[in-house]
Amino acid sequence: MVGAIWSDMDLLWPPAVERLSRRATAVIACANRLSVCLPERTPAWCLLHEIAHAMSMTDDGRSDGHGPVFMGLYVRLLVRYLRLDEGYLLASLRDAGISIARDSRPVFLDPARPPSPAPMPGHGQPNDAHALPDRAGPSYLRATAMAVGTRATDPRT
Repeated sequence: MVGAIWSDMDLLWPPAVERLSRRATAVIACANRLSVCLPERTPAWCLLHEIAHAMSMTDDGRSDGHGPVFMGLYVRLLVRYLRLDEGYLLASLRDAGISIARDSRPVFLDPARPPSPAPMPGHGQPNDAHALPDRAGPSYLRATAMAVGTRATDPRT
């Protein structure tokens, strides 16, 4: 499920899914950019919560915890996959005094850029199935390299 949601969000290299230790007593699940640890049975809201953590954490562990970026991603996932009412969620967060960055994006992506102009007719671009997405920043590349066991380099430079 983690891989399917990651792919649906147009992201590459999802975190590995691992079994949470049966000895874990302080948490019901945990996540970072490279792994999501879950018990054998996990409620959907909990899975989405951990995916939001994976999206809001860099490969070196930097995160805003349950801050505005995390909340923006978590609300987006709850609305998209559990079909919860966004207005109700936002009102609930506002009433509780919880900040949310509604335009949150996974933190390992480059800032949004305006779309490139379309090529002129007859001047197509080469079809490169292995091209990196324009959004791949240094943190994305490091996490990707760690996920596939290689050294992080940006072939575009």
